[in-house]
Amino acid sequence: MVLNDEIRNGLVNTLKLEINDDDLDFKQGDLISIEMQCIDKKVSMFYTALALMNDSGPGGGTTPNNPPNNISNGALGIFSAHTVENKSTVIP
Repeated sequence: MVLNDEIRNGLVNTLKLEINDDDLDFKQGDLISIEMQCIDKKVSMFYTALALMNDSGPGGGTTPNNPPNNISNGALGIFSAHTVENKSTVIP
């Protein structure tokens, strides 16, 4: 999942972390861990474009050219480095 924090800048995240997270059955004492990765804006645009192309048309979509990326020689793909932050909690 790729999310942009520009609009919510610093507010508590109340977005669903999975499409079907209503089906998750947490119990008292369960450990929940989330790994968050911070990526570059161009990397985010690349993944967002791929997701949009995948959802277009029957059987996925096609693209007339490469999605936006940060490689200057016209190759398909991205170069990415990212930070990682892990959060865990036990359900009381």
